[in-house]
Amino acid sequence: MSIARNIINEHGGEITIDSELGAGTTVFIRMPKHPKMTNNQDNEPIALDSITSIASLVEKAIALNGNSPSLN
Repeated sequence: MSIARNIINEHGGEITIDSELGAGTTVFIRMPKHPKMTNNQDNEPIALDSITSIASLVEKAIALNGNSPSLN
């Protein structure tokens, strides 16, 4: 559970557990609808990859979401 909590917290979510003896346990996981923005000044996704074909696929996937990718 601590690993799950750390992963969920890193993504801006929260996890709570409600447990009652004899009745069972309910786990609530809440995640943000949109991911947190990075500290990138332009707020544009950046893809870095030494294999051009993979970088090109990532660039196309980012562009499909309406973002402006930049390959370095």
